[in-house]
Amino acid sequence: MSDLATARAYSTDSAGMHLSHMLPLKLRAIAEAGFTQTELGLPDIQAYAEQLFPGYQNSDNRGRRDIEKLCEAATKIGAQCEKLCSFLVRQVREV
Repeated sequence: MSDLATARAYSTDSAGMHLSHMLPLKLRAIAEAGFTQTELGLPDIQAYAEQLFPGYQNSDNRGRRDIEKLCEAATKIGAQCEKLCSFLVRQVREV
């Protein structure tokens, strides 16, 4: 039997696609629901890039346009996830 465990994950796409469902709110809701992993939907990453960079244009089929801004947005999302994880760990320890 494998030593690898399968963790439960939740996709940000499944957390709602309404314009008011912004990525930071989705990530917090997913974490607070007890999921230790999340799958980031590309539409959510693109929407977050649009929030950070006015005038952002989604990449075309060849990966052109604002791919650098998309990567920068993904880096910022990673930092948010780390902060959120630390926050939730502190909350659990205080209980």
